[in-house]
Amino acid sequence: MKREFSREYQVRLADARKRTDLSQSEMASRLLTPLQTDKQWERGSRSVPGVAVIAAESLCPRWPSRLPEEGTVAAKIFELADGNLTVSEIAANVERKENFVRANIQELRARGFKPTFKPFERAEKMEAQ
Repeated sequence: MKREFSREYQVRLADARKRTDLSQSEMASRLLTPLQTDKQWERGSRSVPGVAVIAAESLCPRWPSRLPEEGTVAAKIFELADGNLTVSEIAANVERKENFVRANIQELRARGFKPTFKPFERAEKMEAQ
């Protein structure tokens, strides 16, 4: 069991280094470990402590800064979130609840995009009643 975690941690550490585009010596410096230790971790000749994996992954961007895949609900929400529709209108258009739309908009913002929606106006609600 310990070996399985060790292999997973080894892969996650190497992946984090690649995602941050750091060299092994730069990553070792950021993790405050000797370069030799970092090399041994990535080779698998030494167990990687979980805290090192967490520290390495914390250096990575939270989400990739790429658009949602075409044809997905998230892509449709991004397309509609141009400031001309309210969250309610977007939700109706994609046939999802408003909270789902808000969560997707929040995730897109976290990725660095700027989706917007038209603010809900009380006057419009009063007229509808």
